[in-house]
Amino acid sequence: MNKKQVALNVVINVIAFTIGIGITFFLTPYIIENLGVEAYGFFHLANTFFSYATIITIAVNSMAGRFISISYHRGDLKKAQGYFNTVLVADIIIALALLVVSVFVVVFLDKLINIPLHLVRDVKVMFMLIFSSSFLVIALFAFNTSTFVKNRIDIIAYVNILKSIIRGGVLLMLFALFNPNLIYVGIASFAILVFEAIAYVTVKKKILPDIQVSLKSYDKTLLSDLVKSGRWNVINNLNGILVLGLDLLFANIFLGATAAGVLALAKTIPAYSVQLIDLIKNSFIPSLTKGYAKDEESLMKNLKTSFIALVVVGSIVFGGILAVGDIFYGLWIPSENNIQLQILTALIILGDLVYFGVITIQAVFQITNRLRKRSLVNFGVSLLSVIVVITLLKTTSLGLYVIAGVTSVLLTIIRLTFIYPLAAKIIKQKWYAFYPAVGKSLLCLGIVVAIGYGLRSIWNINSWGKLALSVLIIACLSATINFFIMTKRENRQNIYSKAKSIIRTKSS
Repeated sequence: MNKKQVALNVVINVIAFTIGIGITFFLTPYIIENLGVEAYGFFHLANTFFSYATIITIAVNSMAGRFISISYHRGDLKKAQGYFNTVLVADIIIALALLVVSVFVVVFLDKLINIPLHLVRDVKVMFMLIFSSSFLVIALFAFNTSTFVKNRIDIIAYVNILKSIIRGGVLLMLFALFNPNLIYVGIASFAILVFEAIAYVTVKKKILPDIQVSLKSYDKTLLSDLVKSGRWNVINNLNGILVLGLDLLFANIFLGATAAGVLALAKTIPAYSVQLIDLIKNSFIPSLTKGYAKDEESLMKNLKTSFIALVVVGSIVFGGILAVGDIFYGLWIPSENNIQLQILTALIILGDLVYFGVITIQAVFQITNRLRKRSLVNFGVSLLSVIVVITLLKTTSLGLYVIAGVTSVLLTIIRLTFIYPLAAKIIKQKWYAFYPAVGKSLLCLGIVVAIGYGLRSIWNINSWGKLALSVLIIACLSATINFFIMTKRENRQNIYSKAKSIIRTKSS
């Protein structure tokens, strides 16, 4: 494992995440104040609709990086180029087909979901802007695989940083120059997605020039390989849509546009939290894949290394949400019910509390190309979740709490009882191999929450300054304690020695 590159990947991605969430932090209250919470929900619903439309692309794209990377690192450049161009051709065809379908969806959008009359035109224009630019990104997805093949995940972070800056700049300019309008959100999304597509074409030319664009390299046999492996990811992502992607749609249809907006707001912080954990996870996966291409024996060792970073960071993030989330919402969106938002947020992240510390387990299924069992079981759980949610929405008055909570409970159960033992079995470990890491992650999470509530009991946190200082204290104390929990003595000694060496080098 290239530890320096992994460290760079993590650091740069965290910086990108921080900038992204910072811009969202300032823009979200402004959008809600000027457009209303209903309008805020429609933006997230547009992205949800996009995920429905692109489920078919997963069959080709989900395993593209894996096949290109393994062929490339094994020295089979011809095959790697074949996979690249096969993905490119297939994605262009799929994107064009989806663009045609999206036109009909937009035309009849007000018949599919609840839209206030005064927002119908603006919502439709926003949906079309997001759809059209997103399909451009899909068409050029093959170029994005270059960062995975070369283990330059830090480049994705640089692109994300610029996307956040462009998004914030476009929105601020439009809101400053013209009357507030939901269409501006669509224009900003259009701008950043077009930039993303162009950026990855440029990046590929620089870091992976030895794989050429050649439509003649398209190969039906290679496409069959991709689809045979990726079909299980289609089912798995369909599970994600059934479990997580229908929540806003259900809220809109069963409870109305305002409820969907409230749920979208409650999902914002959990979404960024999961994004941060995913960034750390993704920083390890290229090295795990490269190592597997040469030697399978080190996979478990590298997984354990990833758990340390994931638990230390993840426990602070999720523990912080549980400890001071209601205070944050009260200061951030004072016009909304902060207690309701906190309860919804806690229910939304419930399923991640047993998962954030070991999320790189996902790599086991993808790297080893063993996706079938996990996907089929998850699909069954997803269908059960939909049935239970619809039933409870019709028979109880729990509303949004049902939508947020049922899925999380089922995810917790399936991960503890099936996913972890299966992953252990695939890499020839004992069935309980991952449970110690899960237990440590929960212990570390509990420490963060305890520190947070202890601080609240002695200090009235009623301003942004006090909240920022509280978060800093919670993070520093819990990071120190949890680092000792997650590392062995020899690990810490090695880290201390390297740190001293770096300090001496810089001072000399």
